[in-house]
Amino acid sequence: YIELTEGTDYTIKYKNNVNAGTATVTATGKGNYTGSISMNFRIYKASNPLKVKGKTAIVKRSRVKKKSQKLKVTRVIKTTRKGKGKVTYQKVKGNKKIAVSKKSGKVTVKKGLKKGTYKVKVKVKAAGTNNYNPKTKTVTFKVKVK
Repeated sequence: YIELTEGTDYTIKYKNNVNAGTATVTATGKGNYTGSISMNFRIYKASNPLKVKGKTAIVKRSRVKKKSQKLKVTRVIKTTRKGKGKVTYQKVKGNKKIAVSKKSGKVTVKKGLKKGTYKVKVKVKAAGTNNYNPKTKTVTFKVKVK
């Protein structure tokens, strides 16, 4: 049994080892040692860090009585870790007078909504990237009209 030292007796080189997919490691002899050996290994996509939580947004009845109100997505959904890949929103359930933009997540509370608390269920999807898997989270937020 002979213990070899990296840099003195052999060198190690990697190829395509940054992104998910197949990578290669090659050990090549140096000095008194000759030859080389290569092996492939797989780098898997990481899980998507998307985390969301529903919030409660308060809208004044006097404003909704006259015209529609737009709310930024941050007023209704708390994102603790941004999703990797394009994030989209899809309303699953809720009052017809509350709309959710698929691209931005902006919420529109349409004119004429009466006083009360309304629950809206939304699917938030991070499409994933070359290195992250897609992830979908369903979240419920509330719109309270006072």
